[in-house]
Amino acid sequence: MDHDRGREFRKKKYSTRERDDKQIKRPIILLKSKDANVKTDETSSVPQTILLKTRDGEKRAVSPQATSSSKGGKENDASPVYHLAPRVTAPDLASLLPATSEMKSSIKLIAPDTLAVSDSILDYLTDSTDFLVIGCLGYQSVGKSTIMSKLANLQTKEAVFHISSHPEESLPGTEGIDALVTPDRIIFLDTEPLLSFALLNRKSEDEVENELEILSLQYAGLLFSVCHIVLLIQDSELDTDLIRFLHVAEMLKPSVGLQADDETSLDYFPYLVFLHNKTDLKAFSRHSIKFLQERYKATFSGSQLPITSGIGIGTGSILRSLTPDLCGEPVNLFLLPHFDVGSDTKGFSWNIQYDELLKKMRLQLLSLPPMPFTHTVLSEKNWWHYTVKMWEDIKKSNFYTEYGRLLPSQTSAKMELGNT
Repeated sequence: MDHDRGREFRKKKYSTRERDDKQIKRPIILLKSKDANVKTDETSSVPQTILLKTRDGEKRAVSPQATSSSKGGKENDASPVYHLAPRVTAPDLASLLPATSEMKSSIKLIAPDTLAVSDSILDYLTDSTDFLVIGCLGYQSVGKSTIMSKLANLQTKEAVFHISSHPEESLPGTEGIDALVTPDRIIFLDTEPLLSFALLNRKSEDEVENELEILSLQYAGLLFSVCHIVLLIQDSELDTDLIRFLHVAEMLKPSVGLQADDETSLDYFPYLVFLHNKTDLKAFSRHSIKFLQERYKATFSGSQLPITSGIGIGTGSILRSLTPDLCGEPVNLFLLPHFDVGSDTKGFSWNIQYDELLKKMRLQLLSLPPMPFTHTVLSEKNWWHYTVKMWEDIKKSNFYTEYGRLLPSQTSAKMELGNT
């Protein structure tokens, strides 16, 4: 009995299972003192909470909770606070550009007394390259200043270009070249009447004869050099003398010298647009439009001035009855009736309104892609410097002087009349 009791005691004392159980058991801590500096064992079952994990070598901004929890430690180890800059919107970018004054009326670009390009327009020009220059040519009292004022300001009826206040005295409203810059970056140029004898009062008797025609040719040559679009305004169906004048102005214009390639040299010419103002309503028929377009294409067949640019009254987009199928290939031709057209259109199958035709014409003019003046893209201010250079080249050109010598003078005309 004692032998069996001793064997059971030894088994109980040296049992490996009970010995391992005693080693695995650990004391359970119900409450941990704040002052006790006891490290948590790596094998503890309590998971560690990670508030923010930063990359090696970086200092990132932490959340406000992590920042407040870190205040209990060292105060010098507080994470930096980053402030995001507000996003710049489009109006803020526009406000950074220099603001230009809005023109209420036209100003002089070339004064008739000095014949020099004025720099007063520079206050209204910007560094933008997205602009359009529209000029006009025509005889006296054809409505150039009125049409240019309406094209520049369709919203109101105020005339931004000077209109003659004494038409009964045949005094022109524009002398030299007037300029106007609109908020939508369109530069309008209004010239004095071509070959106007009303301007002879500013000439002295000892000046060279035919100087007025030479000056008109110089103005036309300048517009052919610095404008994207030139309006030829007339109040008749087709003036052959005016067509001859344009051919001479094209011939005398100094070459810009654009190079298409190493062997081909090109010259700059603007879009030429024919505008018949104060037109009789019978001229809006398809037979009349077809006749005018064929005449213009025939007279400008050898010209470098582009007259077929996909716009005009014969495109069908202004009046539905005037289509290319009925009127032929469209020419840059527009017709405007009298102001008081009123009830005169009741007998026609289409509706002809002055303001509506003018608005559609303006939209077609603005649809033309501007051709570059030079190899480099010019800004508005660079265009002014380019205009100054071209005007100086025109005044110094010998072509105008030589052509003036070939013109018949008043003395020679009196001698021919005396011989007859």
